[in-house]
Parts: sequence; structure tokens; C-alpha cells
Amino acid sequence: MLKAAIHGCGRIAGSRDVPSAEGPVTTHAHAFHRLEGVSLAAVSDKTPSRADDFAVRWNVDRAFHALADLLEVCRPDLLSICSRNAEHVDDLEICLRHDHCPAVILAEKPLCLDSNEAARIEAAAADRDVIILVNHSRRFDPLHRELAARIQQGEFGALLGGNAWYYGGWINNGTHMVDTLRMLLGEVGSWDSASLSHPGRDGDPCVDVLLRFDAAPVRLEGVPESAYQLFEYECRFEKARLRFEHFGSRVRCERVEVNDIDERELIDCDKYPRKTMSDPLYHAVKAAVSSAQNRSQDGFQADYSEALKTMKLVWDIADATQH
Repeated sequence: MLKAAIHGCGRIAGSRDVPSAEGPVTTHAHAFHRLEGVSLAAVSDKTPSRADDFAVRWNVDRAFHALADLLEVCRPDLLSICSRNAEHVDDLEICLRHDHCPAVILAEKPLCLDSNEAARIEAAAADRDVIILVNHSRRFDPLHRELAARIQQGEFGALLGGNAWYYGGWINNGTHMVDTLRMLLGEVGSWDSASLSHPGRDGDPCVDVLLRFDAAPVRLEGVPESAYQLFEYECRFEKARLRFEHFGSRVRCERVEVNDIDERELIDCDKYPRKTMSDPLYHAVKAAVSSAQNRSQDGFQADYSEALKTMKLVWDIADATQH
């Protein structure tokens, strides 16, 4: 039985959730509760009452008030880092420099906030045989994984272009859009035409930008959240079009068919639209558990190196809008 632990006892960890055998899984603790082969053995939070209350809520044997103490005493196989965004890098460094660093760390997003923090993570992880997964949820979603594999195998033909719409700021939500497109389409070869568009959240404006995957252009456009929230993306290929609607939770596929007068049309594919993004956190924690069991990454390139590639691209584009 694997020993799991959670550091940071806030909402995403499970502070407002309760154990249940049914219903959606929206927290780390609930995912550990549902999964077989793993036990949530300890929790920690620098606010003692939060750790203590959390342990009672989830029937956890040990509650610690410092991450280093948890690692020293509990020695977990797997750790979820659910602390505040600004604390993620410090917490990762504590783990990576500790003698009893877990074999697998599942870190909440964002992994880091700037290039200096990224360099700290890379330096601390360089000599450690540790799997660090980052909860970019679409990378763990079964249908997104399936379609990414089919795209990369060439089933839909060459990419012709695409469009994507997001809200809430370039760093806040644009990061997720860029990471999802990289997962589906591969590396961004170049980009241009970056410009500020609508206000986002907390001083983080949206950015409109043209990304190129090989020669195919994909246009990202921010939309004003004051009108409505929109997070959708479409990819046009030689043989088909994929549309990811309603935050990527509904996928439509249309294939090319030649009609009676020799015109090429798009026709709905069988078994579409398909629902997706059900229990994304459950799938992320499940992948982390599998990685700890097998001592190898179980994820669609969902480790920290991929997260840092996305963050560095996002920072470069953001910097370009300031000049």
C-alpha cells in the first residue's frame, strides 16, 4: 500500500469536501479516498488549525505543521503540493533537498511564477530521481490524450490552422490554453502579432497572439469576462475538424466527405459529440499513484519540464507586449 500525503490543506486539497463513494471527485483528498492501492497517511499546513481540522475531516492519522517534519516522520511515496501559489517553489525545494523526498510529487498549478523560480526548480531537480507532475488537468483527461495521440499519428492529416478563445487573463487562463494546444499539436515553432486585448483578473490582461505549429497558424484571442466566460478551441486538419467546446468538456469531430457534385464537405463523425473532462482531478491523482507504483511517469508529458516549457513561452509573449 502506497503512502500518500498532502501539503497545503485548502479547498483544492479537500478542506470543504467530505469522503464519499459516489459523485464527482474535485479534491486531492477525495481522489486518494476513492483510489485503491494508496492511503492518505498524513497532511501538513503551516497553519496548525487547518492541518488538524483537515486530518479530522478525512480521518488521517497524522497532521503536521511543517512540510519538512511530515517528510522526516511519514516518509510518503507520493505527495500532493496544494499550498498557496507563491509557496509552490519553496515547498518543492524543501522536498527535493530532503533525504526522504517522495518518489512522486503532484504539484498544483501554477508550478512557478517567474523565470527565476523556474531556474530554482530546475537546479533542485537536476540530480534527483523524482517524478514531478503538474496538474494541468487536460493532460490527464482520457479523451484529450486519445485525440492528441491520434493527431500525432496523422489520422486527421496535416494541421491547417485553428482558433482558440479564453478569458480571465494571459497568465491565469492563457497558460492553460497554450499548454493544451502544445499537448494536442506539438511544439510552437514561432509566434507573432502579440498584443494586449481585454482586462483579465488582478492586473493580468488577456493577450491576442498568433502561434505557429510548423507552418499552420493558430490564433488565440482573449474575450471579456464581463460578457461571459469562454474557453474553447478548434483545430482544422486536412481530413477533419475538431472542436473543443465549453471549457473542453464537449468535443465535436467532423470528417471530410465528397458529395455528389464532387465538393468536399464536413460531416459529423459517428459517436460525437463526446463528453470529456469528467473528474479531471481524479485522473491526475490516479496518474500520480500509477507513477509511484511503477516508478515511471504515467501521464501525457505532464511533468514539470513540460509545464516549464509552457510557462517560458507564456512569459516571453507577455514580455513582448510590454515593449
